[in-house]
Amino acid sequence: MGSEPLSDRYLFVLHHPRSGSTLLQVMLTSHPSISVAPESRAFVKLIRHLPVTRPLEASEVARAQRFITEDTKLNAWNIDLGDYFSRVAEYQPGITVREMLHDMLAVYRRAVSPGATIIGIKREPLIELTDELSTLFPGCQFIYTYRDPRAASASALKHLEKVHSLEEASLKWWWWMRRGSKHRRTYQGRWFDVCYEELVTTPEKVARAICAYLGVDYSDTMLRHHEFNANFELVASGYEDMHTHTMQPISATHIDKWRQELSHEDIATVEAIAGPQMRQRGYMPEGSISFAKHLKAAWMRYKYRRSWQTRNFRTANA
Repeated sequence: MGSEPLSDRYLFVLHHPRSGSTLLQVMLTSHPSISVAPESRAFVKLIRHLPVTRPLEASEVARAQRFITEDTKLNAWNIDLGDYFSRVAEYQPGITVREMLHDMLAVYRRAVSPGATIIGIKREPLIELTDELSTLFPGCQFIYTYRDPRAASASALKHLEKVHSLEEASLKWWWWMRRGSKHRRTYQGRWFDVCYEELVTTPEKVARAICAYLGVDYSDTMLRHHEFNANFELVASGYEDMHTHTMQPISATHIDKWRQELSHEDIATVEAIAGPQMRQRGYMPEGSISFAKHLKAAWMRYKYRRSWQTRNFRTANA
């Protein structure tokens, strides 16, 4: 597999868990000009743990090769990765992180949408790496997906093993929304928000707006994504049960499913924690919340913010 020119346009789909990002990824990749790969841990590790502003030394190349070949999410892509892994094995000192990242995006484009001129990937932690992405890919664009915190938190608690409580899910939603609001101001003109509820209730309107943002003609193939994903071709292997909706036409049937899944107390918990960002995103709390619950939620947000700042400091100085 030969090297390809690094002249493509780059798109990164950032998201909170269970916010419709996989549906959006499949819709985008169904457009003939766009290729958005499923998630990859190595993509994030290459940026976080290797220098992005200079060519790599031999030991760094070996580390990068381990990141890539041991990435279970990358290995779950429903494409043939044999030639790609052969190329990775041939990486030599002097290669850059940007070239490695491009190779990863290009191999998916080649397998799924060869004519695409916009290539990218979706991955939750990339919201913490927007500055690095902008350095690596000047002019890159971002799409950020979000969803009602009550629905997102209920779904995360149900489907994600790493989420252990409704409070944890709600805190992460609140924090991710704060990050999204900050980045929207920083990357004006290169940042586009996609609300899940709008995506499933007015899909053509949202799809047309995304195409306008990306500067490509609208294609109704985005709304026929299920035809291209009839056998989960565009969804990572092993995650089919969580993404059966991507095999079907877009529907808003389950948009309020959280009302049956959460108790009144649960709803109050989510609303107390996510409240400040909920209102900014147009989600209105439904019930009254006691002063004690508000106070507890404020303390939890403070602790979560402090813990994130501590983790971020340790990562930056590792």
